[in-house]
Amino acid sequence: MHLPTFEFGLPKKILLITILHGSIGSTAGWLNRAQGTLFLKIEAFFRASYGQVFSTDDELYYHTLLSLYMNLNVLGTLAAVIINIYLFNHFSPQFFWLKFRNVLNVMGCFAAFISLRNNDLILNCVANVIIGVAGYYGTIQSMYLPQIGLKQQETTIMLYSSCTMHLFADVLLIAANDKLMGSYASWSYLYLMTGLISTIYLSVTWNMPESGKYLYLIKNDAKEAAKSLKYYNGQQIDTVQIFQEYDEEDEKTSSKKHLTFSQILKQQYYRKVLLIVAVLVLSSPLSVSLVMDSYGQLIVTQFTDDEAITSYIALFARLMSLVISFFAPKYFKYFGIRRAIMGTFYFSILGWVFFILADLLPHLFDIHNSLGIILVFFAESVESIGTGLGKGNVLIILLNIICPESGKNILSQIISPLIIFSYGITAFVMMPLYDIIGTYLHVIKMTMLIIIVFTLNKLLPDSDEKLYNMKRDRYHEI
Repeated sequence: MHLPTFEFGLPKKILLITILHGSIGSTAGWLNRAQGTLFLKIEAFFRASYGQVFSTDDELYYHTLLSLYMNLNVLGTLAAVIINIYLFNHFSPQFFWLKFRNVLNVMGCFAAFISLRNNDLILNCVANVIIGVAGYYGTIQSMYLPQIGLKQQETTIMLYSSCTMHLFADVLLIAANDKLMGSYASWSYLYLMTGLISTIYLSVTWNMPESGKYLYLIKNDAKEAAKSLKYYNGQQIDTVQIFQEYDEEDEKTSSKKHLTFSQILKQQYYRKVLLIVAVLVLSSPLSVSLVMDSYGQLIVTQFTDDEAITSYIALFARLMSLVISFFAPKYFKYFGIRRAIMGTFYFSILGWVFFILADLLPHLFDIHNSLGIILVFFAESVESIGTGLGKGNVLIILLNIICPESGKNILSQIISPLIIFSYGITAFVMMPLYDIIGTYLHVIKMTMLIIIVFTLNKLLPDSDEKLYNMKRDRYHEI
């Protein structure tokens, strides 16, 4: 009997770099998403520091303030957008997603550690904003990191990069378990650990070269581009052939500079791309995982007094996503990009069905037993299958295929704030709205997701060949 083997489809060096940046390099992202499993610790800190000044008797008012506090990263996103407007064109993308991002992350982590140890709400708010700025550059990493590989490797790099983010998220979930870490004062050590690890990560990756594609098409520096290609892909690579492919893929005369937003709006092809982007951005916050990340413990504690159950469910879901992610490249290759993308959304819709059933049990049937936990577990597990297969990467996968190099700069600046604002605003209003309308909120979100999936199904070309040729053939606008 022979055990199955995985064909990663990437050179060893690129695979290791992808895993490194996807896990340790993405700590700002998973710190922002950890709030569901740390909800009660965050709430305890907020109540202890804020409750000394203001009353917390009005549940709706209190949850509104708590939601605002938990989504301060949105203010960080606004600051990052302003920074990008003035500075992005003066530095390489890698400067922002690698160096600037992680320097801010280290600063934010150390500030969070100090604030939690001293029960300082103001400093903690500042720390959350700084980490929010750092988290903004995750989309830029997703847009440009895949370019260290060859064209046929970009989707695979994107899938592995995103899913290996779960490696460190799993460590966080284990450490955040109430049986290991019972108070928010102890929880502060997670930020200290993250800050130290990010410092080491920066020292290792600081001099990593920019991608050959960016150097060749945007900087018009064939010599440095050749060095970069050989660094990532080996000395034996035929750089002349790669440069010819770059020229064919993206008309070099229009790629020597980044386009502005007004220039993009004037081109019919780019308007088509923006339409697809808008639909996918609208779908991004409509997932069960966002509810679990925001106030998952409020749902689960309706069925059990064990607060750690939420972290167990989230841990299993992320481990499942991690395992399934190894099959994602084969999944995309077998079904084709369009059908594979639609399949990931179907898993998300099924997850909502289980979650809505779970939330109805205590309100409609007065059931508060383990059946609710099982349904929440199924909801999170089904959602994690779609996540592992690449649902969270769909937008970046499509843009890496259909977006010319000259448009990636401005689109990454547009996409990052749109995604984070959509997540942040949704997370901010969800808890107060849940207090007002209950389970109907989840029914509305599932209905919106179904409408968006139907729209996306109409927008995407019906074959991989048409999808890949959108850029060259200027696929007509719908």
